[in-house]
Amino acid sequence: MLFRFIFLTLIYYSYVALAVDGWSGSSYSQFSTSQANDASILLDQLGNHQRTEKIWVFGCGTGNNLAQFYLRLSPSHIYANDISKSMIEKAKERFDDHQDITIEQLDAIDFEASSQIDLAISVHVLHWIPREKIQQLLSVVDANLTAGGKFAGVFSASKEGLPFQNCLDDLKGSNKYKNHFLKFVQAQTFYQVDELRGLLTNKGFTIEILTSTPRDKIFADFPALKGFVAQWLSEYKYLKEIDSVLSERFLDDLMQAYMKLTNQHADKEIHWREKTLTLIARKSK
Repeated sequence: MLFRFIFLTLIYYSYVALAVDGWSGSSYSQFSTSQANDASILLDQLGNHQRTEKIWVFGCGTGNNLAQFYLRLSPSHIYANDISKSMIEKAKERFDDHQDITIEQLDAIDFEASSQIDLAISVHVLHWIPREKIQQLLSVVDANLTAGGKFAGVFSASKEGLPFQNCLDDLKGSNKYKNHFLKFVQAQTFYQVDELRGLLTNKGFTIEILTSTPRDKIFADFPALKGFVAQWLSEYKYLKEIDSVLSERFLDDLMQAYMKLTNQHADKEIHWREKTLTLIARKSK
């Protein structure tokens, strides 16, 4: 009972923050283990790619991934930004005493380093960049990278055909909810490998890795998975702006449907499958 009370209290205050700018730093800090694992895999793929004096991390969130980049790449300076005030506040709390990490609330498109950087890196950000802005973002990355510098990222691909997406589509189309989504517009953009390859090569990047990979993940329990999904699910965020009670009911129904379809139990480890895109590209000299 005590654990449930603490969990529900955390979720409540996270939802209060969510209403401010669409993201909750508290919730993200608590439920972003999956993103941190993806960041670790991306660093493994980068390997000893080059000297990384200066790094730009865009969409830095609460700084969970910054810690990995700082320890494993040992840069002389990290520039980190995020568009969310809630996220940046948490990141600044965490790295307040680091003079070699500059953290700013900033749209990545507006970023300009004081001198060129060796590595631009992002984790689960690009699928939030709409198609009408992706070329502008790539131009900013190109302008800030030194010759031979690298752009590395991992981000979500379409979940089409996966159990969770099937549950989501069925629930949105049900009599219970379909009328609530008549004006819904998907906030995420799911890029295809060939589409990204064209965008990057047109900007003059040499692609070293660009793959779409299914990843199987394990969450400790049902609350951990639910908290993870609540961070990024566009349909949940949309309903939250209309009716907070409705949004919670929808999320509960969705997660229960997923558990039933995959024959999993709330008191055990929960298995989850998603698709991710990974890219590592080098700026031509």
